[in-house]
Amino acid sequence: MKKILILLGSVVFLFIIILLLAYFNLNTIVEQGIKQVGPEVTKTSVDLDKAKISLFSGQGKLYNFVIGNPKGFSSPYLFKVKEFELDLEPLSLLKDLIVIEKIYIDSPSFTYELKGKQDNLKTFINNMEKGKEKEVKEEVKEETKEKSVESKSEKSILIKELVIKKANVDVVLADFGQQKSQVLIDEIRLTNLGGKGKSAKDVMARISEEIINKVIPGIGPAVKQLTEKLNKVGEQVKENLEALKKGNLNQEKVEQQVKDFKKDFKPEELEGQFKNFLPGQKQ
Repeated sequence: MKKILILLGSVVFLFIIILLLAYFNLNTIVEQGIKQVGPEVTKTSVDLDKAKISLFSGQGKLYNFVIGNPKGFSSPYLFKVKEFELDLEPLSLLKDLIVIEKIYIDSPSFTYELKGKQDNLKTFINNMEKGKEKEVKEEVKEETKEKSVESKSEKSILIKELVIKKANVDVVLADFGQQKSQVLIDEIRLTNLGGKGKSAKDVMARISEEIINKVIPGIGPAVKQLTEKLNKVGEQVKENLEALKKGNLNQEKVEQQVKDFKKDFKPEELEGQFKNFLPGQKQ
């Protein structure tokens, strides 16, 4: 009887060890998967501090998730969130189709950066599209048995519901001293993303495109507001240039406008040109 109890105790202990290994491996797999697949799809940096998912319920959280800006843009990130929740079917991890019931993201931050005639969101989408086109061409060139076996073994992903609440979008005009305006998007809700035959890369690309398509219409008013503010400053500069020509320069007024200009916009080159018109300054 004693030997049986020892055997049962050993089995239980071994079972607990296996569960602990499975739990920690699950979180490690999620973390490494996001960090590996993310940059391949987005063509930017993708970072995640940690994942904490229950092997039994499938519910969990991901912490400090950040997608970097495309090359050529100066804002530190395109998307970031401190934490978000997900609910997946644990048994689906053993199948060809991984099913995620819901992803809930609260109060994330987006950056919409305008630089010349380009913006970071459209550049982000274009980079992903180019990446997908390149992958298709490579698959056509390398149709080997090994390739077909790999593609068949690749797991598919289905996200039944994705909800994003209270998204903050910073609208940045890079050509005018990083002048900013903020837009709040109350809710983004997407359903049935991915499915059979759709890999993690396919699903992540689809999510990015859908979110960006929802964000872009909401930032139009903010861009217009910033443009109007810039036009107003331009008119003030024009008035002072006219005053200079007529010899009616109001030094105090110009100095105040320079201070306001520096405070609001901070574009060093334009500020320098403007200050050159002040008496006693080199032209």
